[in-house]
Amino acid sequence: MALEGTDLVVTAKGQGTSERIPVARIAGAKRVLGSPVLVLELAGEGLPSRLLVYFAPPPPLDAEGFRARRRERRRNATYLGARSADTREEIKGWVRAILAARSG
Repeated sequence: MALEGTDLVVTAKGQGTSERIPVARIAGAKRVLGSPVLVLELAGEGLPSRLLVYFAPPPPLDAEGFRARRRERRRNATYLGARSADTREEIKGWVRAILAARSG
């Protein structure tokens, strides 16, 4: 992710694809508590209403059966919580940078 001029450039790690989002179209930015996810609220035609930026690989979503799903959810929550501690300050920095670029 990078701020380039009046755009936020989000690049998918390992895929080489990127999206340019005009900072003026970002209505809000916040960190999801307890997870390594940055939520961008977007406004404007041709844009989704939200963009989730993961700062860690998302957990797997392949459990079968009720008990397995419950166990998997618990494991995923633990995983996201651990990654949150690793990325908290980086995401907070991005929120501040995006909001500052948008307002000024």
